[in-house]
Amino acid sequence: SKSRIAPIWKPICEGTLTTEFRNKIIRFYNDYAVNNPDVTDEYIRLLTKNGDNHTNASKIDAVHKYINTFD
Repeated sequence: SKSRIAPIWKPICEGTLTTEFRNKIIRFYNDYAVNNPDVTDEYIRLLTKNGDNHTNASKIDAVHKYINTFD
């Protein structure tokens, strides 16, 4: 769904994607989200906070903060 890829596309579209964050996103999706259902559940929870399907900037920022907690 579009909401699930929004955290990837937002920095790309805004031109704010750094090499460091790009590498973190790749590691997050390949190493953590694929192998740990709890990580995926938290990712989805952050994107669907308040029970709606609107993916706004605050939800995307929350996901980015979450991704930044991983090494």
